[in-house]
Amino acid sequence: LEDCGVATHPRVLTDASGRMFNMVLEVETPDLRTWDEHRQTMFNDPIFQAWFQRLLTCVSEGSHEFFRVVG
Repeated sequence: LEDCGVATHPRVLTDASGRMFNMVLEVETPDLRTWDEHRQTMFNDPIFQAWFQRLLTCVSEGSHEFFRVVG
């Protein structure tokens, strides 16, 4: 995401305690419009599609949420 210029300061937050655990990818982005446009076009990339399909073989459930925090 940093390489694409849509997010900075990525952090992976997890306790990785056993087979079932939660993982949160936290990033900072200057504006949500740029982030959302990138997210939509990213799914058209064949390399991303291949990676995402591999990920699906390792994950049984998931959710995708966006939170906006204004300081």
